Amino acid sequence: MLGDHKFDEWAKDYDLSVKESKEEYEYPFAGYDELIDEIYNMFTKGKKLRILDIGFGTGKLTQRLYNDDHKIFGIDFSDEMITIAKGKMPNSELIKWDFNNGMPSDLDSYKFDFIVSTYAIHHLENNEKAAFINNLASYLDINGIIAIGDVAFNSRGQHNECMNNNKTIWDYEECYLVFEEIESKLKYRNKAFKPISFCAGILKLMN
Repeated sequence: MLGDHKFDEWAKDYDLSVKESKEEYEYPFAGYDELIDEIYNMFTKGKKLRILDIGFGTGKLTQRLYNDDHKIFGIDFSDEMITIAKGKMPNSELIKWDFNNGMPSDLDSYKFDFIVSTYAIHHLENNEKAAFINNLASYLDINGIIAIGDVAFNSRGQHNECMNNNKTIWDYEECYLVFEEIESKLKYRNKAFKPISFCAGILKLMN
């Protein structure tokens, strides 16, 4: 995984990197805009919500929600990413934190209508993902929803096919979610995975 300083260096060019990858419909960002739109369209228009974004990056998704007057909270471990996102969302509550260490104590007293995370959960090892995601339930308000969009696959076979087709550019340090392998470990009443492209999908959870 990239260290803090590498993410700071990448921050200024992050949106351009995404743009080039998605326009060529290549791993890892094929389907990126569709994924962001799909999560954005989950939100009830006209109702003001409290939203937590885990690994918000440059604020691609949460800026749209911020502009809809939702209350935005977020965590990210890159100073430069936070600076860029704060410029877009000056009244948001953004916390510098590495979620590999769990959740920050600053959020212990909060409940959220939505918890979102896009292109971030792959920084957790596969054996840590379920415990981290299950812990998010304690931060959800009644009828709250979790939406996690990332490079993700329904099956290990789909994962391996994508990896084999992209050997020269595959990031072997990242751990991509495989729904069939994590589903039984997730302690949520409702759980579903929706593929968006050959290398992207959304995990949606409700208590």
